[in-house]
Amino acid sequence: MLVKKIKEHIIWIGLLTIFVFTAYHNSFSGEFISDDFGLLVLDKQVGEVKNIFSSTTVIPNFVRFITYRLFGFQQYYYHLINVLIHLANVILVYFLICLSSRNNKKQLAFFTAGLFAVHPLMTESVTWISGLAYPLYAFFILTSFIFFIISDHRKSITLYFFSLLFFVFSLLTQPKAVVYPLIILIYNLLFQKNRKRFLNVLPYIILVIAGSFFLVFPYLSLRIKEAYLLGTKYVSGFDLSAPFISLATYLKLFIWPMNLSLYHSEPINNFTYLFSAIVIILLIFTSFYFWKRNKELFFWLLFFITSLVFSLTPFPIASFVAERYVYLGSVGIFYIFSYFVAALGKKINSFLFPWIIISILIIVLSIRTIKRNDDWKTLRSFWTTTVQTSPFSYQAHNNYGILLLNEGKIKQASQEFQKTIYLKKDYALAHHNLGYTYQLSGKHKEAIKEYTTAIQLDSNTWRSYVNLGGIHMQLKQYDLAVKYMKKAIEINPENPAFYENLGIVYIYQGDYTKAGKVFATALKLNPKSTKAAYGLRLVDSKIKTR
Repeated sequence: MLVKKIKEHIIWIGLLTIFVFTAYHNSFSGEFISDDFGLLVLDKQVGEVKNIFSSTTVIPNFVRFITYRLFGFQQYYYHLINVLIHLANVILVYFLICLSSRNNKKQLAFFTAGLFAVHPLMTESVTWISGLAYPLYAFFILTSFIFFIISDHRKSITLYFFSLLFFVFSLLTQPKAVVYPLIILIYNLLFQKNRKRFLNVLPYIILVIAGSFFLVFPYLSLRIKEAYLLGTKYVSGFDLSAPFISLATYLKLFIWPMNLSLYHSEPINNFTYLFSAIVIILLIFTSFYFWKRNKELFFWLLFFITSLVFSLTPFPIASFVAERYVYLGSVGIFYIFSYFVAALGKKINSFLFPWIIISILIIVLSIRTIKRNDDWKTLRSFWTTTVQTSPFSYQAHNNYGILLLNEGKIKQASQEFQKTIYLKKDYALAHHNLGYTYQLSGKHKEAIKEYTTAIQLDSNTWRSYVNLGGIHMQLKQYDLAVKYMKKAIEINPENPAFYENLGIVYIYQGDYTKAGKVFATALKLNPKSTKAAYGLRLVDSKIKTR
């Protein structure tokens, strides 16, 4: 029986597999980009077990831990994992539609899964190594939902338990999974007619309440802290229109996925408000129509909106628009579109019409996805494209400036940092970076001004203290050099290089006793430091020859 069931779907699964690997075949050679460095490359604890539990995203941490232990920093395998998880999700979407749809099951399932497989809006989650959490949590949510539906059909407690278990996994992957019980509740209210429609949601709600204390609240606390450090004011940044603008932007990107970007920073003007208002009004009328005429369409529309609830916030604790946020919810939009294409084919009495439309779309969308993968291939291609598609993003200009700086293009980098500051005057990191370009150009006065501004904006900008110390040492203003180097050590006491630099200043001042102490501390922090060892020997010889 099971083999027969599998044979029924094997051709469709095979085609979906071809779609995924065709669309993402050029993603495997992509470099580490943006957050990949913080999460992997620069994280000295990435290969340690304790790092798995260092944040609320336990399961993505575990996947990265295993991948690193097996393959180190070979990007190919990190990309392969993302693509395989995406493929698994495509297959899960296919079976979920087969289970939940009342009519045209296989056709709707294949159309929906096919669009989900290749749509370029998914690339941020699939092609970007750091996007792992989104396909992964979608995998657990989709699996949980399938178990939930089957357990209801078969009245199986065991399958219901597996549904709960996979929901726990989703919470340990991405705190945004807390919205899942709401999806189940909506499903029950629409398709269940007995009292159980409330009771079987209760265990999920209990898990959400329990998980909130250990996962969601710490996650929100971290997001608020990050927003504050970036210069955003959590309370004063309240914008009631933001969720509606975000929702309208997502729908626009589904229809016209051209200006894809890690940082969506389009200026908000009267046209934006008008466009968003029209989209939201249409969405409300569409929802009402679906509710009256077709409960399945109504459910999948709510599935799309509900999956975004955690992100559709008027508070700037996360990006107002981020393509990875819509990964799971996109299934709802693809289902609705597939339904209407199939319905139109039925209305005009044409079997081929929907297949031709979907086939053309899959080809066109695959080409766009392949092109978008090329944007993610190297740091240069990525940041060059991001600056072009998001010219009003201060983060894009700052990161592009860092790229230029690493390439030795100091003048061009300085111009990018100036653009960053123009877009966001209170961005401490941009002031520091601009100061560094001035320092490299020998413009000490301008560099000191920018470093000082960076410190005023964020007193924990230890890099600015370090560089100020270096400039004042170069200018032979040793007291000021000591002052700034001590401040850097106060903020970041575990960095042996700071003690080494301070020791050198003490030598210039002739204070060999203090120099010896800080060199000893540096050597304690890094026993392999040749600079600290040489400093200690030099200090000893100076003291002996007094």
